[in-house]
Amino acid sequence: MKIEKTSPEEGYVTVTEEEYQEQCARGLSDEEVLKPGRHKFIRGGFRKRHPNFDPAKAEVRYTVTLSLPPAVYDYFKQRAQQNDASSCAEVMEKILIDLMENESSGGPPAASAQQKALLENPQFIRAVADRVRKSLSKKSSASSTSGKTRRRAA
Repeated sequence: MKIEKTSPEEGYVTVTEEEYQEQCARGLSDEEVLKPGRHKFIRGGFRKRHPNFDPAKAEVRYTVTLSLPPAVYDYFKQRAQQNDASSCAEVMEKILIDLMENESSGGPPAASAQQKALLENPQFIRAVADRVRKSLSKKSSASSTSGKTRRRAA
């Protein structure tokens, strides 16, 4: 491979057929190697294409590797499919951001989509109300009978 600099910002790389074949023989794919011929390179092309780019304002992201039990992974995979998310990681990120924002605002944890759906479901609300009434009536009848027993014993 021959490199010829025409200026500090510009240069040419010449690749021979033999060099190309050698790279392919080493296992590199067709997209990873330069084709035989002369190729022009311009240094600093990114800045020319993106003059308003400010590295200080660029979003920094970290790659994290997690070991998850299959049930947890399947849960997030299912949530990703339900929410038309591109990946499980996208769903996890959204949940973590919601948790972080709610925690920093001092509010309660955000309700899940299922919880919100239940709270808006009139049948569910009626069922909960019926259970509460039954529970209260059992408690009031138990306290009234225990009160009668105490009076008799006294």
